Amino acid sequence: MEKSLFSNNLGVGSFLMLKISIWSVSILTSITGLAISPSLPEIQQKFPHVGKTEIDMLISLPNLLLIPFVIIAGKLAQSNSKTLLIRIGTLFFLGAAIAYQFANSISTLLIISILLGLGAGFVVPLAAQLPSVVFRGAERQKQMGICSGISNAAQVLCTFLAGWLATINWHAPFWVYSLAIIPLLLSPFLQIEKYERQQPSSASSVTAADPSPVISGLGKSGINIRQLIQLMILYFIVMFFNLQIPISLPFLLSHHHIDTTISGSLISIFFLVQAGSAFLINNIIRCFGKKTMVFALFVISVCLFLFPFVKSVEWYYLLAAFAGITGGTIEPLIWNKTSQVSTPEKSTVAFGWIMSACYLCIWATPYILNLLSDIFHNDLSTFPFFVSGGISILFTVVLLFSQNQTVFGMKREVELMKKS
Repeated sequence: MEKSLFSNNLGVGSFLMLKISIWSVSILTSITGLAISPSLPEIQQKFPHVGKTEIDMLISLPNLLLIPFVIIAGKLAQSNSKTLLIRIGTLFFLGAAIAYQFANSISTLLIISILLGLGAGFVVPLAAQLPSVVFRGAERQKQMGICSGISNAAQVLCTFLAGWLATINWHAPFWVYSLAIIPLLLSPFLQIEKYERQQPSSASSVTAADPSPVISGLGKSGINIRQLIQLMILYFIVMFFNLQIPISLPFLLSHHHIDTTISGSLISIFFLVQAGSAFLINNIIRCFGKKTMVFALFVISVCLFLFPFVKSVEWYYLLAAFAGITGGTIEPLIWNKTSQVSTPEKSTVAFGWIMSACYLCIWATPYILNLLSDIFHNDLSTFPFFVSGGISILFTVVLLFSQNQTVFGMKREVELMKKS
């Protein structure tokens, strides 16, 4: 079976380097802002007169600015070299990593964070889209999982690395953004434009490796707007559930008088399992078939409800591990479905909107939790888990009765597994 449109036209070595260069771009998709979170206490000590809100903006500001930048990058990629845009984005990352070392005021740090968000905006939608340009069918789904897994694994690595670098000085953790040098050095092997020219331009093209047509109803815009919005909502909601682990779990540990220093290990296990699940996405689909997304959401629903009741460290580790299955399963599915809601010419725009939903959730989740807490007059550390668990159960039921829909169902993905 033809796994790629281009594997037959390239040597084994060249095609392998193409895949590695695609994987390398995924390193940068999850580390923006979040990677330096372990070093925030040291930065707070450096600026004792600066409020916690300003310090937290070192994480939230890049993710907020990613939202317009990924949409702009999607537009630019239609008429400009994708490889060039990735190179520009990685240079912004490297420039920010260096500039952070010379910053000695919170205002300077925030300005550099804006530049970091700009660089990430160029890279993120393209990182998610690249596998859809090169691969087809079940192999595309597998590569989407690999890219998602690398993204989560890089976040774990960078978080640990930033925590270690913080013991040197408060500037050092920002060097984690210099990992952008890896996709920059590998970019000569990317040259994605010459591969794009070989792919069918019709949205209804059918190949042996990808036997079922992409989603219909694209309209004049080249994008199925309704189904794109459904995917954005799905991504936002799943990210909201996932974020309860890194955001709310440390407070729950404190509530149960458990040493909060284990929160870093719990979060790392959560993201490692998420990475592993993404790597094994095709195996998970073969196992659970049309109920794959329902299964994934049900798992995190159970975990969210159980977290407030467990008081042993072992159970926390077990639940954190199981919770990671959800994001690792659903994220590559969303990425693969996004490649079907537009023509190839408009796919970068579609991915820009999809990734904006992800980063909007990262920025908005703390505010949503605060708003819900005010509405229900409940500020207990258990509240986010019960609210998120309840919403998750409701959404699981919705997916259970939406198995025949293209966006919320798994019919097409299951068919591809049978033909692979």
